Amino acid sequence: MKKMLFILACLLPLFCAEAGNIITVDDDGGAADFTRIQDAIDAPGTTDGDTIVVHEGDYNENINFRGKALEIRSLYPEDPSIVQATVITASSGYSVTFDSGEMGGSVLTGLTITGRGIRCANSSPEISKNIITNCDNSGITCAGSSYPLIQDNVISFNSPSGIRLSQGAIIDNKITHNGPESGIYISYGDIIGNEISNNISTGNGGGIYICYGDILQNIIMNNEAGGNGGGISNSNNSGDTASNKIIGNKAGQRGGGIHASNGIVAENIIAGNRAEFGSAMADCGAEIHNNTITGNRVEMSGTLSQCYYYVDNNIIAFNEGPANMGGISGVSINSYNCFWENAGSHFNGGASAGEGDLIADPLFAQPGYWDANGTEADPDDDFWVEGDYHVLSEYGRWNAGILRWVYDGDTSPCIDAGLDYWDWKGEYWPHGKRINQGRYGGTSQASMSPNDVGNVADLNLDELVDFRDLMLLCEVWPYDWPLLREDLDRNGFIDLSDYAILVANWAPFPLPSPSPMTWEVEPYESSQGTAAMEASEAQSSDDTGVQYRFEEITGNPGGSDSGWISSRTYTDTGLSSGVEYCYRVQARNIGNNIESKFSEAVCIVVSSPPTPAVMTWATPPTADAFNRVSMTATTANSTDGSGVEYYFDCVSVSEGGHDREWADEPNYTDTVSENREYCYKVKARNKANKLETEFSDERCATTPKAPPPTPSPMTWASEPTAVSHSSITMTSGTATSADGVGVEYFFWNVTRDPIPDVNNNMRWHASPTFTDTGLSKLTTYSYRVKARNLFNKAENEWSVERSATTPCDDSISPWFPGGIYWESEPCEEHHGAPTEFDWWGVMTAAEAQDNGSGILEYHFVCTNGPWSSGWQTDRHYEISESWGRSQQGFIFYVEARDECGNVSGRSPDVLVRYCQ
Repeated sequence: MKKMLFILACLLPLFCAEAGNIITVDDDGGAADFTRIQDAIDAPGTTDGDTIVVHEGDYNENINFRGKALEIRSLYPEDPSIVQATVITASSGYSVTFDSGEMGGSVLTGLTITGRGIRCANSSPEISKNIITNCDNSGITCAGSSYPLIQDNVISFNSPSGIRLSQGAIIDNKITHNGPESGIYISYGDIIGNEISNNISTGNGGGIYICYGDILQNIIMNNEAGGNGGGISNSNNSGDTASNKIIGNKAGQRGGGIHASNGIVAENIIAGNRAEFGSAMADCGAEIHNNTITGNRVEMSGTLSQCYYYVDNNIIAFNEGPANMGGISGVSINSYNCFWENAGSHFNGGASAGEGDLIADPLFAQPGYWDANGTEADPDDDFWVEGDYHVLSEYGRWNAGILRWVYDGDTSPCIDAGLDYWDWKGEYWPHGKRINQGRYGGTSQASMSPNDVGNVADLNLDELVDFRDLMLLCEVWPYDWPLLREDLDRNGFIDLSDYAILVANWAPFPLPSPSPMTWEVEPYESSQGTAAMEASEAQSSDDTGVQYRFEEITGNPGGSDSGWISSRTYTDTGLSSGVEYCYRVQARNIGNNIESKFSEAVCIVVSSPPTPAVMTWATPPTADAFNRVSMTATTANSTDGSGVEYYFDCVSVSEGGHDREWADEPNYTDTVSENREYCYKVKARNKANKLETEFSDERCATTPKAPPPTPSPMTWASEPTAVSHSSITMTSGTATSADGVGVEYFFWNVTRDPIPDVNNNMRWHASPTFTDTGLSKLTTYSYRVKARNLFNKAENEWSVERSATTPCDDSISPWFPGGIYWESEPCEEHHGAPTEFDWWGVMTAAEAQDNGSGILEYHFVCTNGPWSSGWQTDRHYEISESWGRSQQGFIFYVEARDECGNVSGRSPDVLVRYCQ
């Protein structure tokens, strides 16, 4: 009865409205009123409300509505063959013009418009169910304040665009193969429910270039732009882009799917798009949430490129590109997205993982893929094959192919994984009161959750199940629409089984919260044979306070319920070893006894400590190095099935010993000090219930003293070498510490310090290189070297002794001042008895000078006899024996030298004479 009343209410205006005249046009004449459409419009009797019915034919004329509220239509606008056969064309001007303020009563419907297209100037007619094709002046061109309703048309193969500069709504059209200036070029109204495909722009926006309204529920596919925005280039306008399929589009530069949108981008499938930067989206400045973004190919970087605002709840997976691609390129405020197998990386260009971001396989029902089109080596002709991006769920996934809920073997991590800011209430029970990630999150097609925290019969989401929910069920009774919240058993029908579910869940009063109840501390074995647990704090819904009831649900011997108690903690005792016990908890109002739903059940198996009960040693503590004690406990056996952990206790007081905290390994190596005793004991425990064995007996080990460094004796890397007249440098071979701490070196100057003071720590050096300074020139010094451990000071043997001689520090020859070489020149004098043979040669050199402070030597040279002196320090030279008769024919000269061997110039030759 309700359906019948609804139908009558809808039909009533048709029966009551006053119908206008029907005027017919047929280009073949016959019984029609006119042969030309414009004649019918211009006829004096044609007035507002009239309908002009155009018979099949080709009408080569310029149609102008002249401001009249007429409907011009074909015989049957719903019949595509009639529409195709009823053609209006023109070779100049426009095929159809609205330029006299026409409004919604002016309707053009069910015709094929070709040639010069449709023009609206300051007019807002209805243009519907037409084929608008092969127009060389755009399909529909608007100017001024024009708000036409453009609906249910096929707009194709028009140039430069399909629709140009419209301010009205564009709804449910097929807009395809237009260009080279976009499918829709600048729209001020909403674009809803259209198929916009295979359009081309040599500039920006292959499918849509600039929309100031919303872009909703469209299929935008296989469009191409030479510049930015293969699917949409919005030039930073703020309309929302939501619930679209944006697939297979291509941009030569940025934004394969969407470019430069400042409106919200939500609940879209953005797949199989291509661009140089931002294969899915680029340069977007508003929220991007709950999109499924997959299979997009980028040449340089970024599936999302330079999208700086909030990016939440999206699935960004299986996108392709180079090694540095990034799922997100450029800094954004991203959180609670799912990333998976994005080529190269998930983040680059300053982007990084945000709070709640997942790296996990989203588990699509059917991923999309690129088909190589039979040319594996040529990716340019690949095409995108769409998938099914509902995510898998063991608890229910919508299958749009069969219009039914199906149940999978796996559950996607994207369920209940979105940012809790976003509204989850569009999703159906069961779910966790948190929005899913991806295209279907927050919608009636969201895959269902294992976290059932609501009531499937709570249809108005007020947390009650009462008569208001019953009325909602009755309003859709007995519909078989498959995707309604009232379909409580999700079988595609609303019938008595759904009513039964509502009755079974009847709850007209608020439940304590949380409901279902939750655990603060899940049940655990607190001691042998004892289970302890703690419920989360519940809130009363009638302000009378709450009580808690802990229920053991296996019924195994020893397990007990708590009954209703005021405490939210409970301990069950007397449990049997090796037996499983499962607990759940609920709360109730003290006043009206309304109960929450039970929590999830948690099970434990009561056990005893590991065996052996007193721990033993497999290998007692052993000093296997001077600084290391190793040991191994006997392998313990867990009695709760969770595995065991071991604890090693160093009980000695020696410095350097350490305990080993609880860990899985039964072996332990302690790093300690040398030459000390260390004692240990060990115990084990179950990982889950933490029950511990007794400590083992105490065992000890003493570490040895570390040996001296190696090599021994010490060696030279670089033997002593004089580097100046007062310094000698040398380098020891590298010594290796035996105590693992390091070494220091002692260099002994054997010549200067015949007894080395090796106990003088000032003489020990960390460096293997030593330079000895303050040495005397022209002196030979001998050295040895040894090394010792830093920690225990153990020394190796001295190296072999090696020597070096310091050089002189003077290279300037001595000189005789003023060129005076002699204090007394060579002469002969008579000594002793006055005999003929008692004659001696005598001479004294002048005092030479030198720039140094050392001793000078003099050399008296006889050039023609055997009477030369050799080098002497005395300036006076006297021939030591009589040379006989007068020898005044001998010739001498003198020269001087310093201690560095530098020789002065020689004096002139002097002939011996008698001494005066």
